[in-house]
Amino acid sequence: MAKDKTNMWTKELSLSTKQAHNLERKIIEFTLKRTELRDFKMNEEAKKERFLTLQIQEENDIREILTGSQYKRYVHLSSKLK
Repeated sequence: MAKDKTNMWTKELSLSTKQAHNLERKIIEFTLKRTELRDFKMNEEAKKERFLTLQIQEENDIREILTGSQYKRYVHLSSKLK
């Protein structure tokens, strides 16, 4: 799944090899974190807050990998995919 997402973003954003590698690592990292959080026993409100925090962290990490114009396109396309 991470490879497929990375390939899609590589095509859409014209990522360099290094960017694609770093993005794939982030996709895997945050997918694992979301899965762990989903399985964690806690009240739903706390879980929602943690998911939001994870989303913000992921966006910040991805912002550091991409150029400004790539990030703008990423945000635009991500909103369409949701």
